[in-house]
Amino acid sequence: MPLDEFAADLALDYQDPVSWLHHDDARGSSDDPVVFYVHPTTAHGPGWFGDPTDPGTAAETARVAERQLGAFPGRWWAPRYRQATTRAFHERESGGVEAYDLAYPDVSAAFAAFLDHDAAHPGPPGPIVLAGHSQGARHVLSLVEEYFTRTDIAERLVAVYSIGIALPAGKLALSMFPSPSEPHAPGVTLGWRSVLAGRPATGTVGGDSVCVNPITGTTVRPGAGAHAHRPAHDPQCALHGVRVAAHCRGGVLEVEPAREGALDAVALPHGNLHRIDVELFAGNIRDDLRRRTAEWRRRATARSAEQKGER
Repeated sequence: MPLDEFAADLALDYQDPVSWLHHDDARGSSDDPVVFYVHPTTAHGPGWFGDPTDPGTAAETARVAERQLGAFPGRWWAPRYRQATTRAFHERESGGVEAYDLAYPDVSAAFAAFLDHDAAHPGPPGPIVLAGHSQGARHVLSLVEEYFTRTDIAERLVAVYSIGIALPAGKLALSMFPSPSEPHAPGVTLGWRSVLAGRPATGTVGGDSVCVNPITGTTVRPGAGAHAHRPAHDPQCALHGVRVAAHCRGGVLEVEPAREGALDAVALPHGNLHRIDVELFAGNIRDDLRRRTAEWRRRATARSAEQKGER
């Protein structure tokens, strides 16, 4: 059982920088927020949990994290953790859900360590962004439910980017921080699952799952043409120059490349674009995050002025 295997592993010490992929690493301008990022599943094999100190797992985790974190400029905090392996996904009904739940306390302990570090520094509390993909998205939603019921923490939240998993409309995180109807509003939750248009991916058709188009940044405008997409400009990136139109339908994001077949090489079976949910829209995510952070700062300044006026 997952519990037996997990209990045999030692917990990480989040006071030790070795337990972090990134530990208060500044990327971007001083106006950017703190970004607490949780990486997706990068461990495979027959066991339930991946050893974050295993060289192969550590290298794969670093590769995936570096690829995704470019979408989130800011001061990066990104923990290593005893992640559930791909087995948990394939065996969700026979131990997989328990494995995900057992992996979460590592992420929670890392976030608590971040809050302790942050509280020890002078100055007004700054904006926070939570970002995660796949298994990481599941864990950031749990962080919302555990920590952001506190008003002092909730007021700091710019956005939750919970990407690559179903976001049921009744999820507690969404009731606290709803999906955005405006492209600049802070205190919101965004998420999508990408598939090639015309080829809905097995297991992704979503019922009441919320889909926020990363190009428009709202649920009010579910569709966007390729002209509004911000393509990758890095010549070394497999997505270099690929423009796409995207439309939320049936709880998933249907993606249509401007050049036919441009994403076939990176698509999973049945047109599933799970592996590039983040990277494909990195430019639009950066714009989205900076708009919401600017509005967060505007509102924080207004709140501060109002509080001073009441004294």
